[in-house]
Amino acid sequence: DPRLGATVAHISRTDLRDIYWLRELLEGLALERSIERGDDAWERRVTEAWERFRQQGTKQRTGSAADALAWSSAHRAFHEALFAACDSPWLLRFIGTLYDHSERYRMLAVRSRLRDTLDEHSGIYEPAIARNAPEAVAWLRRHLATTVARLEQGIAVRPEGAETAEPRPAPTLEGRPAPAG
Repeated sequence: DPRLGATVAHISRTDLRDIYWLRELLEGLALERSIERGDDAWERRVTEAWERFRQQGTKQRTGSAADALAWSSAHRAFHEALFAACDSPWLLRFIGTLYDHSERYRMLAVRSRLRDTLDEHSGIYEPAIARNAPEAVAWLRRHLATTVARLEQGIAVRPEGAETAEPRPAPTLEGRPAPAG
């Protein structure tokens, strides 16, 4: 409203879960299609994005906004590279919209600390490059589900019932689980 200034959209567990549920479905489909249709150029793009993300993930973090934005940029570029060979512009457009909406939840968690997701992303990258779509999709879905669980820990419920973001310490991943299915 031009007379009242800006408002910030509320956050909710329901929206968080819905966004990530749709991401699991659509990104899984896009990853399958990319693996089926990907050529050598796609594989190079994925590998280059993986290397940039891996380097960003192993850098010493200061907790600054610049660190969070650099990590976020490399993270998004890796996910986008995975889907780059998908031949559906509409599917990619929907994924981009959902990613944008999920990013605001992820940025709330950044306030407390970024979790180490290199193992999860390696679990997606390695089978994708090996053209093992079922394993890559299983890792992608597990990564997104773990993200939801971590983000939900950062959403506290105030007494009046409105949800707000309050950082809570996130548990650490202990090892790399075996892919399901």
